[in-house]
Amino acid sequence: MVNNGYKKTEIGLIPEDWELCSIEHNFDFYQNNTYSRDCMNDVSGTVCNIHYGDVLIKYGAILECDKEDIPFINPEISVNTINRTIQSGDIIMSDTAEDETVGKAVEVVNVGNKTIVAGLHTFFIRPHANLFAQRYLGYFINSPVYHDQLLPHIVGTKVSSISKKSLAETFVLRPPIPEQEAIAKALSDIDNLIANLEKLIAKKKAVKKGAMQELLTGKKHLPGFNSEWVEKPLEDISIEIIMGQSPDSQNYNDQRIGLPLIQGNADINNRQTIIRYFTKEVTRIGKSGDIILTVRAPVGNVAKTYFDCCLGRGVCAIRGNEFLYQLLVLFEPCWANISTGSTFDSISSDELKAVNFLIPTDENEQSAIASILSDMDNEISEIEEKLSKYRNIKIGMMQTLLTGQIRLYNQDTI
Repeated sequence: MVNNGYKKTEIGLIPEDWELCSIEHNFDFYQNNTYSRDCMNDVSGTVCNIHYGDVLIKYGAILECDKEDIPFINPEISVNTINRTIQSGDIIMSDTAEDETVGKAVEVVNVGNKTIVAGLHTFFIRPHANLFAQRYLGYFINSPVYHDQLLPHIVGTKVSSISKKSLAETFVLRPPIPEQEAIAKALSDIDNLIANLEKLIAKKKAVKKGAMQELLTGKKHLPGFNSEWVEKPLEDISIEIIMGQSPDSQNYNDQRIGLPLIQGNADINNRQTIIRYFTKEVTRIGKSGDIILTVRAPVGNVAKTYFDCCLGRGVCAIRGNEFLYQLLVLFEPCWANISTGSTFDSISSDELKAVNFLIPTDENEQSAIASILSDMDNEISEIEEKLSKYRNIKIGMMQTLLTGQIRLYNQDTI
């Protein structure tokens, strides 16, 4: 049964006043180039080049040429730009990726006087005139309703790709222009909110990094403190250090029985431990609140655990205070100068315990420093949670607005 006001199409139910536009009949394909990354620079040139790697990773759905950095093709290279230059409203899509992100695209806007071409492993397509509002296509082509059309056409094992023929078989949903404009504005607004939160997080992290450099090295004393700073080995400033070991693999299970197993840097994300496996029998246990440190390939990644866990190969648990945790975070880049190994770097228990750190002799000063840095961490975490929330809201908006499940206008006015 079809709901009133909707109709069946090749890609599902859509509003009756929406149309299907095929890539084959409503878009034109233009020529890209085959210049590799080493043919480009970020400083100077007359021709800019949109590289597929930047489409996949660096840029969002909309590439604002007056705000984003686009690499130049090196000046000594002669570039054919005849019938190859990009205009505002064009779509540049990656035809290759290491996973199913192949098909990630950007809509190019605000080209101005720049000469821009499409690079290696991209499709360069231009919609026919007067079909789409600015920015609508960028959001639609990066939405699940469009990308799901590409999935059956993706080929390859180590490298995924799609063909021009496959792309031509896909469809774009075309609402009335006023609705396209409303959809694009709503998604642009939440994109701007997300971008501002990302900038705020980066700023807060930079401030915290500067505070750590001053407060955890003795360069600056907090008001009311002026104690001596001395070097002490890690063994003396921690309560206990428990090295991990490889549990018997026959005790792994996927029924979440026993304790979670933490093994190496793969189980650390955003300075928190994540759960990968469980084991019934454990011999080395980390307690909730312990500092987890990787001791093998690479050495020095730091996290906190908020649950009891089994310590696997490649990690250790360090029992200590918040000051020690912050000190180890600051020390992260320094472990490469201490760790050893030919195939991969590692550090032994004895070597780890003997590493010296500079600390204030006044434990009250340690606590005060830790409190300030911990408050900064908490503030950053709160903003990151807000950022995650808005990213999820955007996903929901794209799913509902770009399929017509939610309408943003009074249909009688169009």
